[in-house]
Amino acid sequence: MPSAPAVLAERDAEEWRYGVSRVADMDELLPYLGELLRHHQKSPELMRLWIELAAAASRPDHPAHAYFVQRYGKGRRYFAQGMREKADRGELHGNLAPDHAAILLQSVLNGLQLQWLLDRDLDIVGPMRAFLDLLFQVNGDGEPGGV
Repeated sequence: MPSAPAVLAERDAEEWRYGVSRVADMDELLPYLGELLRHHQKSPELMRLWIELAAAASRPDHPAHAYFVQRYGKGRRYFAQGMREKADRGELHGNLAPDHAAILLQSVLNGLQLQWLLDRDLDIVGPMRAFLDLLFQVNGDGEPGGV
């Protein structure tokens, strides 16, 4: 029987491949993240296991430490590249650094899922949408716009 880290690593690899196939640029991020969050809600025990393992792996001597460091680094680099593209088009909020936006995005995703595990009635897709609206400049008609 595979270990918990192996199960999560395989699930993570499948989600990564699927996500990369669905999100060509940051303009396609919200629909995908909404779908991903709803998908995770169908497996709350896997969501809980992921959060527990990630927290435990924060210890440098944990067997999954290197995996999580690599996994989060890969996600930050991918998100930061997309944030840089948004910034180049004048669509990233104010003076927010793309690298900071990437870290914030990962943090919000993780935090929303933890909050949902604590309160299953909580809407986490709406707040994800609101967060992305804060990150990306939006003009009065709801379309991305410049500063």
